Amino acid sequence: MRKLSWHIIVQDWILVKSSMHLEMRLESAVRSAGQGVFSVQEDHSEIGNLMQQVISRSLLASLKQANFTRYRLILNQQHVRLRGFENQSLDDVLGVVPETDPCEDVLSKFLIQNGFRKFDEWDSMGWSPLCYASVKGDVSLLNALVAARADPNQKTRRKRPEASIDRRCPVP
Repeated sequence: MRKLSWHIIVQDWILVKSSMHLEMRLESAVRSAGQGVFSVQEDHSEIGNLMQQVISRSLLASLKQANFTRYRLILNQQHVRLRGFENQSLDDVLGVVPETDPCEDVLSKFLIQNGFRKFDEWDSMGWSPLCYASVKGDVSLLNALVAARADPNQKTRRKRPEASIDRRCPVP
């Protein structure tokens, strides 16, 4: 087996906490190998398949260990972790499709997939469904949460270093 070759160009980013508070950070929590520079182009699809397998195994391991906060974070970061690859996110890890009207499908499915019973619930890491939905970046899901009366001005209750998110960080 030949060695795969790639590297990632790390870029700085700015975190806007308020109109008066900006922070410059290095992208450290989630980088996608799919945006790396590959010296052998065939390695790109191999790494994509490998990343999808790693995500799948991490999700299942998190569930087996009952580490639901880790599961939720990985589940909702997939689109970032797989950015630049042709691989699809594993949104139906649990294989659950709720039977509700189409307007509520997005929200119901998200709550079930993330192990929440209600849109205004908070987990042990101090994150609500809205926090995880903002990580996922699905506009229709965010709209459904706000329509269900989720507070768009809520802030995280605990620090999540693995996501580079501070305590009391506004949900974007």
